[in-house]
This record gives sequence, C-alpha cells and structure tokens, in this order.
Amino acid sequence: MAPHRLPRLARVENGLRTAAFIDVETTGLSRTFHEVVEFAIALFAFEPRTGSIAGIVDEYVGLRDPGRPIPPAATMVNGITDSDVRGKRLNDGRIRALVK
Repeated sequence: MAPHRLPRLARVENGLRTAAFIDVETTGLSRTFHEVVEFAIALFAFEPRTGSIAGIVDEYVGLRDPGRPIPPAATMVNGITDSDVRGKRLNDGRIRALVK
C-alpha cells in the first residue's frame, strides 16, 4: 500500500488553522556540548473542530555543519555523516519566516 501524501495548499482558507511540526537531529543529547545538524519544519493546515489535517502549506529541511566531527553514535541514530553536512548552513531567514 502506498503511503498517504497530504495535498499541497496554496493558501489557508475556510476556517482552517495552521500549526508546525518540527524535527531536529543533533550530534548528541547534551544541550551544552552537542550541536544541531539537521532542522526540518512542516507548516500544515488543520480543521480546528476535528483536528483533521487538510494539507501542507510549506516546508523546509536543512543541514548544518557543526564545525567538528559528528560522533559515530549520533550517525548510527540519525544517519547523518560529516560529508552530508560539510560546509552547510541552515537558512535562518527561511526558518523564521515559517515559524512567524
């Protein structure tokens, strides 16, 4: 069975509301020592009375070079390697625009 894909919406109308799903991958679990290496956000529209999701409004996925090697244990969990993130930066403006 094929996975269900949500439709892409050009605009939010008919009483729909918006919310965001955010996923972050890191080099580990310490907020002091570890770094974000991937940030993903999906802005979606939903029907507030039922909670039913109407579709995807916008989305962004970006990788970020942490400036040091990704620990092998983190790569085993998230599948992200040093070569995947080398020289990459998150688009902060795009992320802020979606959250706003």
